Amino acid sequence: MTHIASLPIDRSVREAAELMSRADVGSVLVFAEGTPIGIVTERDVVRKIVAEGIDSAKVLVADVMTTPLVTVSSTATVEEASEKMMTYNIRYLPVIEEEEVVGIVAAKDIALAIAKEQNFEDVRLNAVAGVKPGALPPSYD
Repeated sequence: MTHIASLPIDRSVREAAELMSRADVGSVLVFAEGTPIGIVTERDVVRKIVAEGIDSAKVLVADVMTTPLVTVSSTATVEEASEKMMTYNIRYLPVIEEEEVVGIVAAKDIALAIAKEQNFEDVRLNAVAGVKPGALPPSYD
């Protein structure tokens, strides 16, 4: 699972982009009154702000976030998470446990889980998962 980065709904897209950069993540959860209500991804920033030539400091995350938030249970399988990602055409899926967000599964995490199941034998899958040649996890070297 990927680290959870989050911002209140009244913050700018620039702040979201800066947070994603600092935290080295591809998404930011958007909260209102302590409740997650949406998500802003790198893709949202590029397509809805940068490509349109809009000043990211002047747009709120509320204006570009994806909502309603699609989530998955912490007990979901890799297959269930993948199916939700495909159904909703999303790359980041917040993980919920007892009504709280406990993590975010990224498409890259799914690829890594599948690569591990296949003993990192598929070079293409390793590339999607971010596994560099010669840099397999310690248990596989």
